Amino acid sequence: MKRFKLLIFSVLLITVLVCLQFLPFGQTWAGQRGQKYMSAEQTETVLKSMQVNPDRKAGIHAGNRVRTRFTNFGSIGRYAPRIEWPAYSGHEYGYEFGPIVAAEFVRWDSVNAEWDTVHCSIEGILDGGDDDLEPLPGFFAPLPNESPAMSDDPTTWPPEWEVWPGQFGEGVITADQESYFVMDDQANNAGEGGGNAAGIYDYYPDDDDLQGLAIEISSRGYQWAAAIAEDIIFFVYEIKNMGYRTLDKVVAGYFVDLDVGGYPDFADDGVDFEKENNFVYSWDTDNTSPNFPGDVGWIGFKYLESPYNDHDGIDNDGDGLVDESQYNDQDEDGDWDLTDEEAQQDTNDVDELSDDIGADGIPGTGDEGEGDGQPSQGEPDFGIRDIDESDYLGMTSMMSYDYNSPYYAGNDSTGWIALTPGSFSDTFPVGDNVFFFGSGYFSLQPGESQPMSIAIIVGADSVDLWNNAEIAQTIYELGYQFTKAPFTPHLTAVAGDGEVTLYWDNIAEKSVDPLLGPDFEGYTIYRSTDRGATWGNPITDNRGVQVYWEPIAQFDLVDSVLGSHPLDHLGKQATDPKSSGVHYYMGDDTGLAYSWMDRNVTNGIRYYYAICSYDIGSVVDGIPPVECAKAIKNPDLITEPNVVSVVPNAKPLGYVAPEILQLTHQGNGDAAISIEVLDPQEITGHSYRITFDDTTAAWMTFSVLDESLGDSVIIENSASLEGQQVIFDGLDVTIDEIDNIDAIDSLHAWLVGDCNYDMSVQLYPFGGVPYPADYEIRFFDTVVDTSQIVQPQPVKFQVWNVSEDVQSDFIFFDKDGDFDPDSYVTSRDQVLPVIYQGTTPKGTWEITFTAPEDSVVIDTIWIFQPDSFIIGPVDTIVTKIDPQAGDVAFVEIAEPLTTEDQFTFTTQMASTASATENLLDQIKVVPNPYVSAAKWETLPPDIPPGHGRGERRIDFIHLPRKCTIRIFTISGDLVRVIEHEEDLWDGSESWNLLSKDDMDVAYGIYIYHIESDIGEKIGKFAIIK
Repeated sequence: MKRFKLLIFSVLLITVLVCLQFLPFGQTWAGQRGQKYMSAEQTETVLKSMQVNPDRKAGIHAGNRVRTRFTNFGSIGRYAPRIEWPAYSGHEYGYEFGPIVAAEFVRWDSVNAEWDTVHCSIEGILDGGDDDLEPLPGFFAPLPNESPAMSDDPTTWPPEWEVWPGQFGEGVITADQESYFVMDDQANNAGEGGGNAAGIYDYYPDDDDLQGLAIEISSRGYQWAAAIAEDIIFFVYEIKNMGYRTLDKVVAGYFVDLDVGGYPDFADDGVDFEKENNFVYSWDTDNTSPNFPGDVGWIGFKYLESPYNDHDGIDNDGDGLVDESQYNDQDEDGDWDLTDEEAQQDTNDVDELSDDIGADGIPGTGDEGEGDGQPSQGEPDFGIRDIDESDYLGMTSMMSYDYNSPYYAGNDSTGWIALTPGSFSDTFPVGDNVFFFGSGYFSLQPGESQPMSIAIIVGADSVDLWNNAEIAQTIYELGYQFTKAPFTPHLTAVAGDGEVTLYWDNIAEKSVDPLLGPDFEGYTIYRSTDRGATWGNPITDNRGVQVYWEPIAQFDLVDSVLGSHPLDHLGKQATDPKSSGVHYYMGDDTGLAYSWMDRNVTNGIRYYYAICSYDIGSVVDGIPPVECAKAIKNPDLITEPNVVSVVPNAKPLGYVAPEILQLTHQGNGDAAISIEVLDPQEITGHSYRITFDDTTAAWMTFSVLDESLGDSVIIENSASLEGQQVIFDGLDVTIDEIDNIDAIDSLHAWLVGDCNYDMSVQLYPFGGVPYPADYEIRFFDTVVDTSQIVQPQPVKFQVWNVSEDVQSDFIFFDKDGDFDPDSYVTSRDQVLPVIYQGTTPKGTWEITFTAPEDSVVIDTIWIFQPDSFIIGPVDTIVTKIDPQAGDVAFVEIAEPLTTEDQFTFTTQMASTASATENLLDQIKVVPNPYVSAAKWETLPPDIPPGHGRGERRIDFIHLPRKCTIRIFTISGDLVRVIEHEEDLWDGSESWNLLSKDDMDVAYGIYIYHIESDIGEKIGKFAIIK
């Protein structure tokens, strides 16, 4: 908490503030807001106005390594996390900052009967601000939701939103995580004092419907999870005049109060700027912080897109164009490229692709303007998508002041001075600084809007900060159409006894990158035991800066994309002198999977798992692979779909695992199917039927029906028939369709009879048709059929297509030369089943019969003698046995699934068996003995590492589902009684080593007594130093 100027408060107010400080923002917005510059009476008024406005929301941006709180009325930071970097590390770099807009206007002073020039600024800063901005309704979900609308959390959206209202179109989510809200300086429903209500600053004193400047500001926050952009958060604003009077003299920028290194390490901060790069930055001058070990990073603010002035006759941005505009439908800088070839020859074209892609800015959609040979609004490098076609003013002021100076956000007159164009600080003393940077002057006519885009950037040091600033500029120049990670998978965890099972969906494989098209490559799995602060072993660059985490498992496509990616995480080749030396590992062509079991876990420890989808990147475009985010907003209430928290533990006494019963197959298909229990808690006990269909699509699909629910459809027309996992109702089903129709030599057999002829089967070499059918050759003692086409002759056997249950025509090749009208098959003879294409006969499978030679085989075996075993030879005589009447030979051909195939099976839910008293011996205490702190005893989140031992705990495991645990000293004194009543999935109970009087127990031997309906168990455990 910062020190404050004004310390005269009533005891009552202090009490109220302290109590309110710990309440959720969306409920009170109290904290100790505004005490730095406000009297107790002013603070009380502000608190009153905030508490009656349920529209005020606070959210957390955590889409990459920058994590910060922000509000929907303009304040960023103020309450933790305040530019925390890396996310969840507790390392903070900010205090509070946000947009500020100031204007000059003339109004009639009725007291002095004269015209008065007024300077008014509006902002949403909590500490030292004056409560100008309020959120507009309709851009967030109502209470109990407390967050502004976030793209990755539909529960924060207002009910009327069906899709995300993206900057570039309905349903278009540009970044991996976005926020969106609108605010203005009107009272709305803020109550007394809300909005820009101060009369002196009212541009509309005679209008009951408008107050202040009548300014509306929309805000979009962007974060990309890609390693190349993971240290940047963008805020894109649109400033609009909603009144009916022109504002002739306006400036727009940021008020910033940084604490580099976090509170109380704010007195040694340095600050500076680069006007030519529109860049303001700050650092900790002694590079140390009392809040965390190691070096302190750098933080910067880059003014990417400023307001413009396209009617002053001045080349404000120095690009050789005067008063260029994004709205005059002219390609004034001539950088719109019709074809890919033109783009590749354009040295300033970043993506080297045609810009003729239509108004939606997405190639291949066939929308209006795509492929018409003319530039259209919405296309890259033209109009609103061409940043070079505005006469941007750039950063025109940057003034730094001491925290205790009169230059604070809510002081309209000094704020105007600080933002005056041409105002730049000459010196920057080390200390607790606040600063203003802005852009102006510009005018705002009624209904007119002006843009403002700010990138907040963090780096490990000055070099890293400047590298990241270049990336921010590139993303801006791409019109924020930057590469995105594949869709975020949805992860589920199942706690087991000494194991954790994870499974996930395949939604990531359906994503399309806005720049690179379909580019999904694989999945990585990470594990954390510190609430997501770290995710395994760090992977650092050649300067020791952590870039990636080492996954514990990885699954990727079998596509020969493996090993280290050619580009480093900054998009540079290894030969580039500026290469970081760290390259994303693309996998080992393992093939994709949708479940994984971690057996390297300890019961009782809380683990956090994240699954991330990643793409292939683009060497040609200089884009390294991108992985979806795994940051956690709130470890105690995880809302991220790809992150789970789970505690493995022993199952209760008598636990019986679920089973798959009565798996049956109807049909001739030879596809392999496996069904496994993946999530015992989801097993329904229902019966299922899997059917197949090759009539409704160009490929075979399957459906899963729940027969217990009247054949309700669970999965419809899935095409996952190539060994891919299909997960539903806690089951993992894999159907592996055959790759080729071919003979399965190992399954050819004589079904009836003693014939010992060998059968070899191959596709007929002269235009044979691989017909998918099994065959039987049935032998008789009389002539029963006649072979076809080649030397037709009567034979004493028939050929049957048993897959279709029809008799088959065939050709008989009498290879041994003993042509006999009554002949059976003899050695070397061949049978060739025939099908007809129209009226043309076609051979299918050539079946060759080979008799064994009469022979004597000498086997060496053990022979028993009365006193010993000896080795001796034994003669084994092998004699051929010819086919006889009644014999049946079977030929197996691998057949694909058809609509005639179906599988049925039944599941049995998990249960507890009737436990007997002897099962009570399974009950254990772990750890036993308890020594110091067991490794699962993690520190509470508010205690820094090394500042405490964490939770003290032992676990009783393999308990009955309901029992009473009594703990006694060795002398028989009752220490604690614990009632255990859990569901089927948890057979453990923890004790925090506190007595019934909430006192720490002493070291020593303890007796436990467990009483249940099954019986009783008495045991002992030790607590030692």
